[in-house]
Amino acid sequence: MSENLQMTQGLDVSPKKIRGKTGSFQVTVSNKEEQANEYQLSAEDPDNMCTYSFDTDTMTVEAGATVTVTLTVSFKNNLPALTPKICNFTVSATKATGEVETAQGQLERPPLLPMWALVGGGVAMAAIIAIVIAVTGGGDSTVTPTFTLTMVVNGSGSVTATGGPHEYSEDEVVNITATAASGWQFDSWTGDVANSNSASTTVTMDASKTVTANFSEIPPGTETLTLTMAVNGSGSTTPAVGTHQYSEGEVINITATAASGWQFDGWTGDVPNSNSASTTVTMDADKTATANFSEAEEPVVTVTLTMAVNGSGSTTPAAGTHEYTEGDAVNITATADDGWQFDGWTGAVADSDSANTTVTMDADKTVTANFSEAPLDLSGVWRLEVFNIDSSCGPEPGWSSDVTVVHDGNTLETTGIKGTTFIVTGTVVGDTVTIGPGAFPESPGTTTATYILTIISDTHMEGREEWTWTDGGTTCDDGTADVTFTRIE
Repeated sequence: MSENLQMTQGLDVSPKKIRGKTGSFQVTVSNKEEQANEYQLSAEDPDNMCTYSFDTDTMTVEAGATVTVTLTVSFKNNLPALTPKICNFTVSATKATGEVETAQGQLERPPLLPMWALVGGGVAMAAIIAIVIAVTGGGDSTVTPTFTLTMVVNGSGSVTATGGPHEYSEDEVVNITATAASGWQFDSWTGDVANSNSASTTVTMDASKTVTANFSEIPPGTETLTLTMAVNGSGSTTPAVGTHQYSEGEVINITATAASGWQFDGWTGDVPNSNSASTTVTMDADKTATANFSEAEEPVVTVTLTMAVNGSGSTTPAAGTHEYTEGDAVNITATADDGWQFDGWTGAVADSDSANTTVTMDADKTVTANFSEAPLDLSGVWRLEVFNIDSSCGPEPGWSSDVTVVHDGNTLETTGIKGTTFIVTGTVVGDTVTIGPGAFPESPGTTTATYILTIISDTHMEGREEWTWTDGGTTCDDGTADVTFTRIE
């Protein structure tokens, strides 16, 4: 139920009265002066029974203009339930100059019924917020409150639900439509609606509400055209999905916004740039613009694998940088050069000890193949040969002698030292020969080294018969010879 309010100068509240625990009132501020004014809105009741919420409480109103805002009034929860309550409130509009204009409204809450009284086969009746329920006989009863939707037309047009009050169940969602009369156009809804700019929208009845369809007269010679906004996929548009009225020749800005995980693909319809999410529509006829969206593909992430070599060898992929898609598993191989061996990988690989392994490219990575010189293989049986002996050994002055080279069978033992040296030990006529760093026999193969082996066999000098020499001679270790080592087993 609603009544008109008297207006105090430039301030008005509509409707005058709403029944329910909560009500939405339209507060209109009209500036009748010749310059713009700033206003601060507030509301109160003398008994402090209600709470108040404006959708905006500060505004600037141009000279001769009118601005309407929504005021939501609600009874406080701590009020007794069994008695009706009336909240007579005052709305104040305070100018920047300090002048105050006021208007009044009323929110009435009927009493809440604590229980049903059922007597035999008779009838118990009670009212809850404009609901009258009759219960016949015995048993339990459930009461669902209803609220009043008041439809108002401002200008020339019609609405559905039709103008006037309508009763709906609590939380019911009501479809409403505004249709402009000939020569008029729909501007907007005033009140608590889902989309105030769409001629077709909804109202959720969680309280008694008043909704006004606002129409304005089309200027002479101007035709009203319809722009229908639609969506294909998941996203939204501006103006919102639905129908919108515009004057002929008007240029409308439209925008498409993709939902999370979706992407804008383009417009379908008469738009100048179908690939731009923000574009325009020129209203030279009724038009439909559809924003098309599709699920966005996961972006491709590229990561870098850097291959490196420490020592003498090669890798697959080759040493250097290589690009891969994030998540790829890359096969890698290390190959040692001749005389070198693979020691292991440095870096995030599946098996650091295997020359063939993999790298999972979940980030940029560097992998190094490590090589070292292989140890010499000196196992087996070797033959030692001595030749090109050159000895400077001879008898003492005053003596004569023959120099005889004696070469006995030799035994040979070898020990490898990894990296740079090996030792060859041979027994030659009781002497030990050692070949140190710098001698690198191949396996099999030969190499040459030198050692000293001179055997001197002396004879007595003529005329010195008193001297007697034993057989076997004397060993002299002053000289050189070439030695060859050959693997025979």
